[in-house]
Amino acid sequence: MKETGWIIKNIIKSLLNMKGGLLLYLFIPLAGIILSTVIHGSDNPDIRIGVVDEDKSGLTKDTFSFLKGLENTNVEKISIKQQEESLTAGEKDLIVIFKSGFEESVKRGKPEGIELVSLKGEEATAFVKSYLSSYIDNVASIARGTEGNEEFQLVYNRYQDSEVRVTAAALENTSQYKQMTYSSIGFLIVIMLSFAMTLSLFILKEKETRTYYRITAAPITARQYVVANIIVNMIVMSVQVILTLTVMKVVFHIDYGMPSWKLFSLMFLFSFVSVGLSLALISFVNSTSAAPALQNAVLIPTCMLSGCFWPIEVMPDSIQKIADFLPQKWVLETITSFQEGRGLEDLYMNFIVLFSFGIAFFLIAIYKFSRNKSVRTFV
Repeated sequence: MKETGWIIKNIIKSLLNMKGGLLLYLFIPLAGIILSTVIHGSDNPDIRIGVVDEDKSGLTKDTFSFLKGLENTNVEKISIKQQEESLTAGEKDLIVIFKSGFEESVKRGKPEGIELVSLKGEEATAFVKSYLSSYIDNVASIARGTEGNEEFQLVYNRYQDSEVRVTAAALENTSQYKQMTYSSIGFLIVIMLSFAMTLSLFILKEKETRTYYRITAAPITARQYVVANIIVNMIVMSVQVILTLTVMKVVFHIDYGMPSWKLFSLMFLFSFVSVGLSLALISFVNSTSAAPALQNAVLIPTCMLSGCFWPIEVMPDSIQKIADFLPQKWVLETITSFQEGRGLEDLYMNFIVLFSFGIAFFLIAIYKFSRNKSVRTFV
C-alpha cells in the first residue's frame, strides 16, 4: 500500500507539471456548459402582438385589454398598412386582425371575422390562440344564452366584472434545463474519455523512457503501478465531475431534473468505464505517436454515434441500434430516464450494463498487458 501511495504521489506530481494541462482538463467542460446555455438557455422573450382593429367595437376593445393582460405578451395596436411591414421587419411575432362585423358575429353566437397572421407558425400563435379562443367562446356562449342586445349586454357586463377570473401565468420552462443538462453531460463525457486517454498515455511514455521498467525492477509490481494510475484517474475525473455539476447548479442555476447524487453516481461509474476503455486502447498500441490516432479513430466517432453532440433520436434507427453497444449512450439514456421521473429500481440494469462495460475493458487491458511483458524491447 505504501508503494502504491508513492506511485500515486509521483503521478500527481507529473500531472501538476503538465504546464496548465491539468487545469485545462478540469475547466474545459465549463465551455460545454456555456455553449449549452447559449443554445438552450435563453429566456423565452415576450410575444410581440400587433392588433389591427377594423371593427372598432366595444368587444374588440375588451379583447385588446384581455390580450394585454396575458403574461409574456407585448400588445400594441397597429394600422392595416403596418401589418405586413411589422412582420417582415421582425417587429411583431403575431398580428391579430379583427375584421368588420366581428362583434356582430360573436353576438350571433357564431364568432368569425378574426384572423391570426404570423411568419413563425404555431410557435407564436398556439399560446395566444388558445386563450383568445377561450375568451371569445365564452362571450359567444353568453350571446347564445341570452335574447336581445340589452340582455346580452347586461350578462356580458357581469361577466367582465366577475370576481372569478381565469388568469394566465407562465410556468418555468424546465425542458430547456433538461436540454442543457443533456448537452453539458455529453460534452463532459467527451472530455472525460480524452482525459482518461491522456493519463493512460503516461504508462506508454514511462515505458519509452524506461521509467516503467526501473519502477517494476524495484519492489513494486506492475499491478501496483497500474492500480495507482487507475486511482489517480478516478480521483481527477471525480473532481472534474464535481466541479462541472457544481458550476451547472450554483453558477448557471441549471436544474438537472434529478437529485444531484444520482447524477454524480452515474458519472462516477462512467469514470470507471472511461479508465477501463483508455487502458484497453493503450494496450493495443506500442508508441505514444500511435495512441492519438487510435484515440481519434475510436473516441470521437463513438461519442457522435451515442448522441453526445446531438440527440440520438435524429439519427437513423440502424445507427441507434449500433449505439446500444456504446457506454456513452447508456449514460445519456439513463440521464433522460431520470429526468422523466424513473427511479433507481427501474434503471438498475443500466448501471449493471455500464459496470459490465468497465469490467470488460479492464479484462481486455489486463490480457493485453500480460501478453506484452517485454518492456526492454518497447519502441
